[in-house]
Parts: sequence; C-alpha cells; structure tokens
Amino acid sequence: MHECYLQLREVSKAVGGEHVILECRECMYDNFYSRQGFKKLNENVDKNGLYTLYNRIKFKDLLES
Repeated sequence: MHECYLQLREVSKAVGGEHVILECRECMYDNFYSRQGFKKLNENVDKNGLYTLYNRIKFKDLLES
C-alpha cells in the first residue's frame, strides 16, 4: 500500500490533486477500502459489479510521518 501511495503522490504533483477515484468489487470495499476511508460515489454496483469510490488523501502529510 505504501508503494501505491508513493506513486499516487507523484501523480498528484503533476495534476495538483489530492483525490483518489477508483473502482472495486463489493468484497474489496467491505474488506479493505471502507477501512481506508474510501466513500462510495454510488450506493449500488454498476453493470460490471463495481463500486466507484473516492477519498481525499493529503499525500504530503501521509508520507512525511
């Protein structure tokens, strides 16, 4: 997960953002992403069985600690 945040931090420098938007399966939301603070953009899965999630992550603060 740390390596993933490092890559996202580099992207955030280029685009100037702190938001992460991703898609995941229902089981991954329940088992992982909800515990990481991600929120659902839609309450129902799409036709492919995926949730769209978002989270605001301050990469600078996260990686300095």
